[in-house]
Amino acid sequence: MESIKIIVPEQVIFDTDASSQKEVFSKIADLAKQLNFIHKEKKLIKAFKKREKESTTGFGDGFAIPHARTKDILKPGVFFVRLNQGVEWDALDGNPVKIVIALIVPTDKAADTHLDLLSKIAQKIVKPDIQKVLSDSKDPKQVIKALIG
Repeated sequence: MESIKIIVPEQVIFDTDASSQKEVFSKIADLAKQLNFIHKEKKLIKAFKKREKESTTGFGDGFAIPHARTKDILKPGVFFVRLNQGVEWDALDGNPVKIVIALIVPTDKAADTHLDLLSKIAQKIVKPDIQKVLSDSKDPKQVIKALIG
């Protein structure tokens, strides 16, 4: 999987002041729209919320991996958001989330693209060295390498 097609530095947001899950989804949707990943922000936000209703995407250790798969998504992408303050996410460990790694995939892409990407990122974020890079780095390229490289 080529990271240049899935995530580029413009898709990495450091130290944002979002104070709720809804605000995080809105920030991701705004950026996805700016970068031509979607047509309408509201449809992506709705897809994220629908997925959260099925079960939480808060993995624990301050990480969440919300994901959406809808026909309104134009191309697959990963968006990284690091928050200044933890946000309530109903995470598996009950703790707030400070790092959000959002996956968006169009429905016309094979379902295995979505699951493969989700699996690879989930396996990486449980590693302490990767967690440290994602928590501390100020370099988008270093974050991308930690996630996808």
